[in-house]
Amino acid sequence: MRSTVLEPRTVQLDGDACDVHARLVTDAHGRESLAYCGVYVHPELPRAGYWYAPNLDHDALSLLKRLGMISMTLARPVLA
Repeated sequence: MRSTVLEPRTVQLDGDACDVHARLVTDAHGRESLAYCGVYVHPELPRAGYWYAPNLDHDALSLLKRLGMISMTLARPVLA
């Protein structure tokens, strides 16, 4: 299995500045799957910054496709 870390991207989500992080893995047959997606929401006083991990099955795939970080054809997360 090969692992690819996607370049973090700073975007605006619901009015908040966020860094989106993701990792893909490629299996022995050349199929890519989403292994990890994390979003860091930048601090904005009085709120501290925080991390959240969108659900890989739907939310993360949709978010990364919408941001153009992954192919529209990538259809599945890695199941642990």
